[in-house]
Amino acid sequence: MSSAFNRIYRLLKQTERAALEDYLTEIVAPIFEQDEILARFLERFAGLKISRLSHIKVHTQRTHHKLEYHLSDSRPDLVITFNHGSARHVVFIENKLGSGEGYLQLERYRDHLTLHKLSGFAVHLFYITQYYDPKNMDSVKDHFQQLQWFEVFHWLQEEYREDLYCKQILKYMEEIRLDKTRTFLPQDVYAIQNLWKTLSMLDECLDGRTAHCFTNLFGKPKQLGTRVTQLRYWNRYVIHNDQSDWKFVGCGFWMEHENYPEAF
Repeated sequence: MSSAFNRIYRLLKQTERAALEDYLTEIVAPIFEQDEILARFLERFAGLKISRLSHIKVHTQRTHHKLEYHLSDSRPDLVITFNHGSARHVVFIENKLGSGEGYLQLERYRDHLTLHKLSGFAVHLFYITQYYDPKNMDSVKDHFQQLQWFEVFHWLQEEYREDLYCKQILKYMEEIRLDKTRTFLPQDVYAIQNLWKTLSMLDECLDGRTAHCFTNLFGKPKQLGTRVTQLRYWNRYVIHNDQSDWKFVGCGFWMEHENYPEAF
């Protein structure tokens, strides 16, 4: 059986535009409300050895209005504030799954944190990505940490796999491939050996008459390479064409069904 989180996400995406990054953020946020887990996270990934945290508050998608030299507002995925004795801390966490950093996004976060620092806060900025995405943040290197989600997965697995809520998070992270396991099972090797045969079968379904009808209705599909890109990042193998108002029409296979791909 799939995780509770995956079942909820399937229900939501039937009526709303899929937003996997925001969804993961909302799922992970509650664990940081626990003082022990938050303290252990900061120790593991920022080298801070602190305990007995108090007045912990966790906010998701909180907007920080743009400063006079910014072009846009800033909205870190997670903003965590807490006290450690008399010291006040503020933590920004940015979560990326497949997508890259927005325009000057981390620099804007740095500027907001600088203002917090001038107000007496100890500040921390975490950039957590699915894929390796190195950033040069020398101006804030003392409080900037970047890591990948598989590191968070292995930390939770090592320390909190018996926790009921964390167990569900771990199961969901495995389902969306954030565990980044390097152990190849026999079925993995078999899938690799038959990869091009499978892709050829999918292409035969989407090309020819399907592509001809699609072109007449919605315009010529994007080039072939985008199908593999869609498969890697969004678990779907489709031909598609962009329409107006930031919409697109796609025709093909969604690979999220537990047994067989579904045609849409």
